[in-house]
Amino acid sequence: MVIAYNIRKYREEKNITQQNLADYLHISRQSISKWERGDSLPSIDNLILLSEYLQIPLDTLVKEQFFLPLPFEFDKPKSFAQLRWLLFFPGILLMMMFFPSDLMDKLTLIPIALFILILELVMTFFDFKRYYAYFTVEKDGLRVFHGNTRARTVLPNLYYLLLIAIGKRQTVFVPYSEIETITIFFETRGYNSPNTVVVYRPRQAFALRERFEAHIRLKDEEQINLNLDGCFYAHSLERKYFYAMFAYFQHKEVKVKDPYHILSSLEQEHNFIQEAYQVGQQAREKAAE
Repeated sequence: MVIAYNIRKYREEKNITQQNLADYLHISRQSISKWERGDSLPSIDNLILLSEYLQIPLDTLVKEQFFLPLPFEFDKPKSFAQLRWLLFFPGILLMMMFFPSDLMDKLTLIPIALFILILELVMTFFDFKRYYAYFTVEKDGLRVFHGNTRARTVLPNLYYLLLIAIGKRQTVFVPYSEIETITIFFETRGYNSPNTVVVYRPRQAFALRERFEAHIRLKDEEQINLNLDGCFYAHSLERKYFYAMFAYFQHKEVKVKDPYHILSSLEQEHNFIQEAYQVGQQAREKAAE
């Protein structure tokens, strides 16, 4: 799949048709099509000819920058440890309601448990919405959370968390064929600097950092917003496969809009946050003229 992505990517960048490439290699256009679908692989000799014709180094043609392991779960927490700790103390208090005691004492435990739960949510650096709001990239489409995917809230939905706790997360499958566009959105308005530091690590406090989302518009005009915060962390799998994920969407003939140049920044290993701010500032200055 790595070579398939790269052949198509660099061929289209140079406005070369499959037939042009086939004529140069003295093979059929169907062979080129099979390479780009990943149904077959070019021989070593053909790889060398491809690198010459496309004018790119051979190692660039075969590198894994565009490889995406499928299915890929974007920003799914690695364990339920955080959720268990969140529910532990409120759960103990609620269990005490079943012990023999005065009814008023039992009812008093409910607001106390709720207060502790909210206090934990406010003070933590962990975004508990990740337990239900993550999405999965599959071969033929996206599997997204079946809930209010357009709401931007700080605190998670407790009902959804309880469903996760009992293993009842609900999802809906969105085929690539039903997607009109995917727009990468990065909110810079209202933030003073691309170097915002929250506590001791940049952007650790999820409630205070920029909105970073994929806005999916379906062909029936419905919109789905997916959180892309996982890409903020330099050593995360989300950052590692971010470019490849959107390259895969394009491979599936989904139109990707990138007004903040996030993908080109990542491809060139630049600071995508800083460049997004520069693009945002330039757009505001142009609008003010």
